[in-house]
Amino acid sequence: MTTSAVIDDTCKPSPLFDTTAHLVQALTKKYSLDQKRLYATRQSKDDDKSHSGENAITKVVNEQGTVVATLVWDGRSTGA
Repeated sequence: MTTSAVIDDTCKPSPLFDTTAHLVQALTKKYSLDQKRLYATRQSKDDDKSHSGENAITKVVNEQGTVVATLVWDGRSTGA
């Protein structure tokens, strides 16, 4: 699977930056999402710099009784 970063590790936007921003804007309007509650992470399933840290904090909060839901989104999926 090929993945592309929207912003790389040096904080430089890729050509996908504008496309991603437009997608977020469209989804915000379509689903009436609160624009003050949109968050982004640098998490990537195959990114050793982020995935291991995310797993570690997820384990800690889960052990303290917090329900944690996880999902890996397949960006190649299409509407059925």
